[in-house]
Amino acid sequence: MRIVERAGRSRLLALTFLAASLSGLTVDAANATVPTLSVAENPNFDRLVKAAEAFDGGDCETALAELLPLIDGGQGPTLPPDLSAAGYEIAVRCEIEADAMDQAYAHALEATRLEESSDYLWAMRLALAVDARHIDGFVSTLEQMSQVRKAALNSMRLQWMWQVDRMLKEESDPALRRRFVKVLASDAYQPDEAYGPFDPFRVDHALNLAEAGDRDAARTTLASVQDPSVLMRASVDPRLRALVPAASDYRALGEKMLAQHRSAIAKHPDALAPVNLAAADLRLLGRPQEALDLLKSVAGK
Repeated sequence: MRIVERAGRSRLLALTFLAASLSGLTVDAANATVPTLSVAENPNFDRLVKAAEAFDGGDCETALAELLPLIDGGQGPTLPPDLSAAGYEIAVRCEIEADAMDQAYAHALEATRLEESSDYLWAMRLALAVDARHIDGFVSTLEQMSQVRKAALNSMRLQWMWQVDRMLKEESDPALRRRFVKVLASDAYQPDEAYGPFDPFRVDHALNLAEAGDRDAARTTLASVQDPSVLMRASVDPRLRALVPAASDYRALGEKMLAQHRSAIAKHPDALAPVNLAAADLRLLGRPQEALDLLKSVAGK
C-alpha cells in the first residue's frame, strides 16, 4: 500500500505568484553573476505564472513543461527563493499525480534546501523516501526536521515511524536504526497523534546507550519516560532494570497521563484517539468501569 497519496489542487500557489508580482521582491545582488531583477521584470516569472495557471486548471503536463527547464536547467535569471520553492511544490504535486515518484523525490530534496520551502515539501520528502524504501534518506530528513522543522515533524503520522522501524529491523542496519531512534527519543519529537508523551523510542534509545557503555545517559533517558506502561516494561528488561529510577511512582505517572489525555479530549472533542488513550489509562489505574463509561460516551461518534 502506497503511503504517498495524490495531492489535491489548491489556488494558493497561483495567488502566491500574483501577490509576489506586486511585491517588488528582488534577487540577492551579492552574487555578481546573477542579474538583479524585480519579479515583474524577470522573464522566468511569466513561466511560473503560466505553470501555476496550468496547475490550477488541472493541466500538469503544461505546468511541468514550463517549470522543469527552470528548476532543472537553471535557465535565465534566478527567482526569489519563495517563488522557487512554490515552483518546486507545483512540480512535486504534479509528479506525484503522474506517478513519477523518483522525480518527485529528487525535486523535494532540492526544494528543502530552501528555507522558504513549505511543510508540504518536507512531508513529501519523508513520505517519498518511505515509499521508495530510501530509508537512509528518510532518517537524514528526520534528523534535519528535528532541527529546523519541529512542528512539521510532529505532524507526521506515527504509522510512518513504525513502518520505518520495521524496515530497519528487517534490513539489520543497527547504526542507521540508532540514528533513527535517537531523533524519536529527543525532546524535539512530540507527535501530535500521541496527544501527550510518546515514550516507546526513548526506551530503545536508553538500551542503545547502555549497550554502548553510556549507562549514565541511559539512566537519564529512562528518567524522562512519562508513560507508566512503557516504564514498567523497561523495569522488567534485565538489560535496563538496574537503570530504571528506583523511586518511580507508576500510579502518579498514570494519573498525570490521564490528566493530559482528558485535556486532549477537551481540546479535540471530535477526535477518538485521546478517548481511547484515556480509557487505557483508566484500565491501567484499575478503574475499568470508568474506562467503559468513557468509551460508551463516544460510541455514537
